[in-house]
Amino acid sequence: MNVPLDDHMVTRGHAVFDTCNVTRGRAFGLDMHVERFCKSAAAARIDVKRIGGAKRIKEIVLDTIAASGKKNGVFVRMWLSIGRGDFNITPYGCVQSMLPSLYIVVHADPSAKRGEVLSEIQPTAEVTTDIPLKNSLSASIKSNNYLVNALCAMDAHDRGGHYGLQLDERGFLAEVAIGSVGFVLPNKRFVSPKPGRILRSTTVRRVFALLPQLVEEGFIDGFEFKDVSPAEASSAIEMVGMGGHGVEVITKLNGKPVGDGNIGPVGRKLVETVHKDLLSNEEHLQEIPYSSYDCSRRGTKEVTDVNRSSRMLFVCAVSAAAIALTTTYLCRRKQ
Repeated sequence: MNVPLDDHMVTRGHAVFDTCNVTRGRAFGLDMHVERFCKSAAAARIDVKRIGGAKRIKEIVLDTIAASGKKNGVFVRMWLSIGRGDFNITPYGCVQSMLPSLYIVVHADPSAKRGEVLSEIQPTAEVTTDIPLKNSLSASIKSNNYLVNALCAMDAHDRGGHYGLQLDERGFLAEVAIGSVGFVLPNKRFVSPKPGRILRSTTVRRVFALLPQLVEEGFIDGFEFKDVSPAEASSAIEMVGMGGHGVEVITKLNGKPVGDGNIGPVGRKLVETVHKDLLSNEEHLQEIPYSSYDCSRRGTKEVTDVNRSSRMLFVCAVSAAAIALTTTYLCRRKQ
């Protein structure tokens, strides 16, 4: 896939993005992701109506997945840029005939949380980091500018962690580079940092919707969003990371074991429950129109006009680096 160098996504980071999972030939939570995608775009002053709005974006995403032919262990990434045309800080000099740039990539992802069958849980370690947390505006927009997130994860990696757990200015825990965290405290309450300074996570939304089941089955006694101090986190008997519609169990924090250092019952149950939600929650699963596309020649570089009225460019190719089918779908639409 080629992205123009003068696209403001490249020169200024003026773009937003979101994602979606595909398993068993159905997309999970696409409405939630497109909703957040469009809210991020609005906050970034990118007008999604100029490319057809949320409904059209959803149609394009589903068409792109269908054209790829991929049905299991698939991750969808979508970006929306303010546009292209110059190298200024504002977009006002962009080529007026070029509207916001929509990029969609569908690719295979071997992550266990996206597999049709749940594999054995592999616990991780995490560390707190001194990389400053984004301000509230930046944190509320899922923007293309992930420099802080990248530095956070790199710092964590250097010190034996995974993504890096940031703190806010008051010293309370916030989020990791690409996700959220939750703790089971000694009183059996599941807690997660308040969402005011962190990105609104679709995975956390689903986890909290599923937690009443864990209360009913006696795994926890309650749950809430609250300010969590490092000391309170250190007293936790279990810890989990949440993101990409998956849960990972964290058994070590800052070099010390969480609880007894083993995978706990709550973490195991959450991994299983969220994975089941991904596969079978009919309310959030979207059918994909695979039958509308003949991909018999998939694997060759091919350009197809899949919607002449909208001037869609569809490219289907094999990625040498990933040895996986990658579908790229770029949308340009004249006023």
